[in-house]
Amino acid sequence: MLVIYFFFCPIYFGIFMRTVNNITDQDTKILPLQTIYFYDISTNNRYYFTLLNQIISSVISATIYTGMDVLFGVFVLHVCCQLKILANNIEKMGDNNNFQYLLKIYIRKHYQLIRFADQIEEVFNLMLLAVFASVIITLCVLEFSLITVLSGNSADISMMHVIFDLQFMLTFIFLMFIYSWVGESLVTQVIKHHL
Repeated sequence: MLVIYFFFCPIYFGIFMRTVNNITDQDTKILPLQTIYFYDISTNNRYYFTLLNQIISSVISATIYTGMDVLFGVFVLHVCCQLKILANNIEKMGDNNNFQYLLKIYIRKHYQLIRFADQIEEVFNLMLLAVFASVIITLCVLEFSLITVLSGNSADISMMHVIFDLQFMLTFIFLMFIYSWVGESLVTQVIKHHL
């Protein structure tokens, strides 16, 4: 919903989420993303081509940006569920006549899960370090920005600036919560079932 508001409010209603001070911006043809255009966007064909380019590029960028986070969460939750299934199968194994055969299968499955978890850690280790470092730096800068804006005596405090900073901070805090929750659920599964 916010994306629709961000992209189409400048086009249809003339409501801007930014300062219109770019020399390439025109009063009648404002694009959602403020950039410097190396060509004249006053013609309709170039304007709509640039608008379509910005929308498609934003969707692709958002998909790539969130794709790694979702992929990490899915992999770790997959390992958690596989551990839970393995633990349930081991508990039910004592009643079966094929005890040796099932034990061999479950030990093999357990080794596969350990290898998969090690691969997840190896692939995402540096990425998560970079994400945590960037989130910490971003939160510090945003908090400093909010403190600076809110402690100022000027009457021209931009409410959009404050709302954007708060929304950005809440998004990063929620991202850290998701990472922590996924990691904690994996640790809980391992400790709970002694795997």
